Amino acid sequence: MINEQKMISVIVPVYNVENCIYDSVKSIMNQTYKNLEIILVDDGSTDNSGKVCDYLEGIDERITVIHQINKGLAAARNTGIKNANGEYIGFVDSDDKIDCKMVERLVNLITKNNADLAICGFKKIYDIKAKNKTNYSENYTILNKKGLLDEIIINLNNAAWNKLYKTSIVKKVNFPIGIIHGEDLLFLIDYTKYCKSAVLIDDELYFYFQRQGSITKTGYTTKSIDEVKVKDILKTKVEKEYPEYISIANLYCFRSRMNLIRKIYLSKKEESENIELNKLTKYIFDNYSNIKNKLTVKEKMEIFIYKYMRLIYRYLIEVQRRIHEVVKRKR
Repeated sequence: MINEQKMISVIVPVYNVENCIYDSVKSIMNQTYKNLEIILVDDGSTDNSGKVCDYLEGIDERITVIHQINKGLAAARNTGIKNANGEYIGFVDSDDKIDCKMVERLVNLITKNNADLAICGFKKIYDIKAKNKTNYSENYTILNKKGLLDEIIINLNNAAWNKLYKTSIVKKVNFPIGIIHGEDLLFLIDYTKYCKSAVLIDDELYFYFQRQGSITKTGYTTKSIDEVKVKDILKTKVEKEYPEYISIANLYCFRSRMNLIRKIYLSKKEESENIELNKLTKYIFDNYSNIKNKLTVKEKMEIFIYKYMRLIYRYLIEVQRRIHEVVKRKR
């Protein structure tokens, strides 16, 4: 049974998504759980996203629109948190959608089990207007603190959006400003400090839209270095608070640098980013012997080719780039 007495705040950061925002917010408006506060934070959009938000506010009294100058995703979410009045908070990205029962199911689970966090599965979609059918299950898993850390750090279930949080805890942590890739992971690590338990269901209730130009799909930019910064910050936090995960943190620091090297080559920026590339390469070679036992055979082969057969590495990266372009065209 739905507990209508508990208000749920759903925060949607909005930036230049005029073709997606209506469908995204409609999926929130159509929730079976009705006691919602929907906060749309227009983060300085330069298209018609702000106007669409204002229109939606006019047709649903549960919607509040906040317009601010562009400060980034983390700042937009923090603005939403500051203005949230619900007992629990959820986040939905403005180019995604959610199943009509997502809020209902997560509220019921988190309250029934007196948990500090509720987590659901998600599904990648390639058409924001597509109708998605979810298979509901009554099965769920209770996670203690270690189980939750395993889920976030080892299983990499570290997106902010497929979860329901206690507002009282969220207001203690907020999202780190100035990072555009990996801020969710740092937010969740900080949030977990205040958690005793969480509840997890596999039902795919969140629909994660894959669009060209999204942060996770673009090639190398100066902001790509955030991936390395976040993993280094994670390592610092783990060393201080969860030392049992230090080997995993070291592996992520290593892999983040390999990912960045790959992005530089994929973007054909070896020359313009030569200084950064040399720093990344030195880290890889200096730390390889300490981390190699945790690497896959494929990763070991890639590092070997990168170190001793750089021309072949460039060729393989070029093949990878062409395959990506073919896949994009087919979509």
